[in-house]
Amino acid sequence: MTVLVWIIVSGVLMSCIAFVGALTLLMSQMTLDKILLPLVAFAAGSLIGGAVLHMIPDAVTAMDNDFSLYIWLLAGFMCFFALEQFLNWHHSHSSDPDAAEKQPLTYLILIADALHNFIGGMSVAASFLVSVPLGITAWIAAAAHEVPQELGDFGVLIHGGWGKRQALLFNFLSALTFLLGGLVAYVASASMEVVFLVPFAAGNFIYIAAADLIPEIKKENQVKRNLIHLLAFSLGLGLLLAVRSNMIADFCEPFEYIETADLEPLLERIGDSRVVLVGEASHGTSQFYQMRELITRALIETKNFSFVSIEGDWPDAARIDQYVRHSEFPPSHWNAFARFPTWMWRNREVHDFVDWLRHHNLNRDPEGRVAFYGLDLYSLHRSIGRVLEYLSEVDPDTAKVAALRYSCLTPWQADPATYGQAAITGTYKSCEQEVVKMLLELRSNEPEYTLKDGERFMDAVQNAKLVVDAEKYYRIMYYGSRASWNLRDTHMFSTLNTMLDFHGPNSKAIVWAHNSHLGNASATDMSYRGEINIGQLCRDQFGDQCYSIGMATHTGTVAAAAEWNGPRETMAVMPSLQGSYERLCHDSECPKFLLPLRDCESLDLRDQLSQSRLERAIGVIYKPESERESHYFRARLPDQFDELIWFDETSAVTPIKTSELAGMPDTYPFGI
Repeated sequence: MTVLVWIIVSGVLMSCIAFVGALTLLMSQMTLDKILLPLVAFAAGSLIGGAVLHMIPDAVTAMDNDFSLYIWLLAGFMCFFALEQFLNWHHSHSSDPDAAEKQPLTYLILIADALHNFIGGMSVAASFLVSVPLGITAWIAAAAHEVPQELGDFGVLIHGGWGKRQALLFNFLSALTFLLGGLVAYVASASMEVVFLVPFAAGNFIYIAAADLIPEIKKENQVKRNLIHLLAFSLGLGLLLAVRSNMIADFCEPFEYIETADLEPLLERIGDSRVVLVGEASHGTSQFYQMRELITRALIETKNFSFVSIEGDWPDAARIDQYVRHSEFPPSHWNAFARFPTWMWRNREVHDFVDWLRHHNLNRDPEGRVAFYGLDLYSLHRSIGRVLEYLSEVDPDTAKVAALRYSCLTPWQADPATYGQAAITGTYKSCEQEVVKMLLELRSNEPEYTLKDGERFMDAVQNAKLVVDAEKYYRIMYYGSRASWNLRDTHMFSTLNTMLDFHGPNSKAIVWAHNSHLGNASATDMSYRGEINIGQLCRDQFGDQCYSIGMATHTGTVAAAAEWNGPRETMAVMPSLQGSYERLCHDSECPKFLLPLRDCESLDLRDQLSQSRLERAIGVIYKPESERESHYFRARLPDQFDELIWFDETSAVTPIKTSELAGMPDTYPFGI
């Protein structure tokens, strides 16, 4: 059902509770006296439970624990205090006929109840707008309070001189304002945020329970009756506590060890997807790398994926690609992924996958071997070197021209970021025209060059394109993060498409990168900053043929640096914040699980997870002292990913030790 339907149905059902007052006509005074105060105690427990266990925690999440939340909480409390003080409102929880000595009071009761119901309807509707489970919880708490109220109000109206039908009709009309309030809140939500009504309603609930209901039951002085009231109050609390069960635990797919995790359901959900994005919440967590490797192996073995592409530099990944595909190539004077952050790809987890992939490709035809590519653009000068190396072999004259054009960037080889600063300030000319001309000339010679070696030509063109984008990247990075971020992710997406085209119409790709690159940017704070990413671009182009997987953790250790170009450290990961998706997963008490989001079996769970929450992202730099500001952003998880993989506690990746590389061939990409 849509949120509007939930609001309408809940409003109609709440209004119908007005008819329970007619039950007073079927009961003796003694029976009514026995049941009424236990119902009041039950209602008090339900209201306190709804406010404290559901509405306030969810408001903390929805409002990011902003101070205004507590102002609205107090406002809700004060609002009902004012109703009682200035409208002389009296909730009729007593069956004593003396409760209404004068008929005019009955009109005040109806007016006050109508206003109370209108506010309640707005508040419950706001809860539904936050999430359906919260709306249901708020409705249950409000309904528990309405039953004893309506029993008492009906008796007061009858005693005040109203006819039975007239009393029922006007009680029902007064209750209909609950539906009216819900519709008003829904319409208002189209033009304004109404989430403030959630803490406002919590304040209402606390006031009604503490100032109205509990004083009623405290008038009783019999021990036996008091014990019954205590039990009823506890049942009300218990009901709302039970409703708060973590639905993640009910619908996730837990596993004990990574090696024995059952991936068959995940593979079925992936189906015939052409692109599978496998993310990570940090660049230094062992369990993320291990699970990503396990999924990748399964995709290669069972679904014939063509290549793996990573958030790494093109020429560095090319070294690994040549190794795993058993290509003939000479030893290199440089090692793959030797620049900061070295631990991101030079670690035991990636080392094991590279060895596995080389073995997997061993007995395959060259055309059927799984490739390994880099998508990133930080290898400006290594890419220049690869272009010059290629041209010196296939076309020495053009190589001389290329060397001249690329010489514009030579002074900035050690620190290309300073080139960008010099170019935009006018102290050094832009090299844009030279590098673009070189790319165009290289492409113009495609018919001649591809006859000699089509794959090496593709590698040279990709390196030349990387130089063009990297030159622009370093120039625009000083204009702001949005422009440089978008250029980088657009480059990575373009490279992915180039590789898919190169491998043919039936090719399929696996992408390894950070969650921030692979989750749909339009479902996160990135969209407000005008940022896009690979995940959003893939979703737009491939639709359901793209399957995205995110990973997350609560605590543990991570490999990261305190600052850019700083040394690798093994840092403690702070426990996740309240109001975050990570804390929600932690509270499920399932230490490891897969959670389907696209094919979620529970619409209520999907609604709960669709509520905007905090989400953590740790890159190569980790600043635990400013974690909230540095590493959290807001997201809508089911719109961001198709699947979430959870590890409650994780550990840092294992760096490759020099001793482990002794005796490896000269062509080994992770050479000493």
